[in-house]
Amino acid sequence: MIHIWDETLRDGEQTPGVVLTREEKIDLAKALDDVGVSVIVCGFPVNCEIEAQIVKAIAREGLKAKVGAVARGLERDIDECLTCEPDEIVTFVPTSDIHMKFKLRKTREEVVEMIETAVQYAADHGITVNFVAEDSTRSDFDFLVHCFKTAQECGANRIAVADTVGTMYPTKMKELIEKIKEHISVPLSVHCHNDLGLATANTLAAIEGGVTYPQVTINGYGERAGNAALDEVVMGIELLLKKKHQVNVDKIYELAQLAEKYIMVPIHQQKPLVGRKAFTHEAGIHAHGILRERRTYEVVDPAILNRKTQFVIGKHTGDALLQEKLKQLGIERDPRARRRILNMVIGYLEIYKSDKIEQFELAKRSIENITRGITDKELAKIIQFIENIDVLRQIAGEEPELQLE
Repeated sequence: MIHIWDETLRDGEQTPGVVLTREEKIDLAKALDDVGVSVIVCGFPVNCEIEAQIVKAIAREGLKAKVGAVARGLERDIDECLTCEPDEIVTFVPTSDIHMKFKLRKTREEVVEMIETAVQYAADHGITVNFVAEDSTRSDFDFLVHCFKTAQECGANRIAVADTVGTMYPTKMKELIEKIKEHISVPLSVHCHNDLGLATANTLAAIEGGVTYPQVTINGYGERAGNAALDEVVMGIELLLKKKHQVNVDKIYELAQLAEKYIMVPIHQQKPLVGRKAFTHEAGIHAHGILRERRTYEVVDPAILNRKTQFVIGKHTGDALLQEKLKQLGIERDPRARRRILNMVIGYLEIYKSDKIEQFELAKRSIENITRGITDKELAKIIQFIENIDVLRQIAGEEPELQLE
């Protein structure tokens, strides 16, 4: 059985410019639980008090899925997680030379000690512990295995391989997982980023290699180019790998739309499975085949996702589709008349394209403005507002809540 581990509420929210409210996170957690994921990682409690409160609220929802909270390999991070009452803690420590040297500024020996201390500390509290080696796929293999074995010996219940910057490709990923499994006995997880467009492929390859807890996000949301998409991984598990999972696929499309609404980053129209045009056809040869037998050009039956095959009349439409469309409209035309109609359609689309270009640019600017994050001017105003509050507190004889330097 493959157990889906969802990271939308943590890594998905780290999509640049995105913020989810308390109500939206709880709503998405419930929807993920309803879909049937096994693990829902809700956030990074040490990040801020608001985040900690949201994680605690979700943990108290009584979901069937296990609720996880994220911590660096630090006791204070783990303590923050514990106060939120999650079912699991996900603690991560970088293991690649570049991360250890430039980010942690620690030696390999110090990193191993850090892993040992963090995992042992979390395990001593009787909670399920997941250890993630950040940037696993760029780590020295022998050192990576040593870190994993250390975490396992200290009480880690699962080990996660992280392709943090998406540098892997499927055959190499499968080989890596198989080699790690020779040294590790606890279940393996994998976390793939999509920097080179291979997150889903690498995740499926990792499952082939022995991973049972693939990490995903709804619609592939996440930092930079995003993560492996829940819908793609689940359908790949089912249709390509022929393995069992616990996800209700008929609810995936509804979940995708809910996440799009809250995250406010549009799903690419041609995104597999949940994109608006994933099951839409215009080209004459394709449409002709689909009209005779859906499976000629659709590997997935859209009905299992509560979707439908759709057709568009456009520049590349052939006679078969136009004839079918006219039949639906109660109109009959001979082949010569239909050809004339198709020529007029092309002319019409070309004439009005200039208007559509302007509309497209306006829509792009509008979306970019929605997800732009905080501007320098807005940040300066926020800092000034905090400083004004501190001044008022001092006048009233109170201690400032936050000292800014």
